[in-house]
Amino acid sequence: MARPATAGSLLPASPPVSRCAPTTTSSVFCITACLAPACPPFPTFVDPDRAHLIAYLRTLRPVDSKEITHATVQLEGGGSLAGSVLNRSANSLQLLGGEDKKIHLLRKTAAGNYRPVTSQQDWPSYNGDTIGYRYSDIAQITPANASRLAPVWIQSIRNVRELQTTPVVVGGIMYATLANEVYAYDAGDGRLLWHYQRPRTSGVSGGGLVA
Repeated sequence: MARPATAGSLLPASPPVSRCAPTTTSSVFCITACLAPACPPFPTFVDPDRAHLIAYLRTLRPVDSKEITHATVQLEGGGSLAGSVLNRSANSLQLLGGEDKKIHLLRKTAAGNYRPVTSQQDWPSYNGDTIGYRYSDIAQITPANASRLAPVWIQSIRNVRELQTTPVVVGGIMYATLANEVYAYDAGDGRLLWHYQRPRTSGVSGGGLVA
């Protein structure tokens, strides 16, 4: 429920509004019009703008949403790809192929179609390659530019105070693991692809049985 304005409030008092169920776009227009006196004036915010905003808000889903959407995209160089959308942004799309059942990491081109991407070099185990050198021969990071490095993306893992692990990267997908859980991300932009979790074994703590 909305609370009346008090001393120091930036907005005037507004009528109480209860949480309502999903409704039609026209009803949302009516609600926003009724609340207009309690909001700062937006003289350029006309109905078409509100329609675009509401259309975008309707695309948002909770992290754990089970709703599956499907898409068919045109690929750079010809051809198309259809499948289930795992995640997407304005410039990227993560698609589970409908025929091959593989995860495709895609980036939008200036022409509006998509190109596939993958990792420049895989890191298939916690120690890097199978020899365990923990060394990569990728030459993008050098002593000359190391001081200018900055994060490209950051993801938070829920219900974890701290996590000390080396991610595994294969085919452009980064896997982050913790006790009985694994998260899969698009290594290029950090979009979540999937998350798997199973209950922890009862009576086990710190790698050993509890007497």
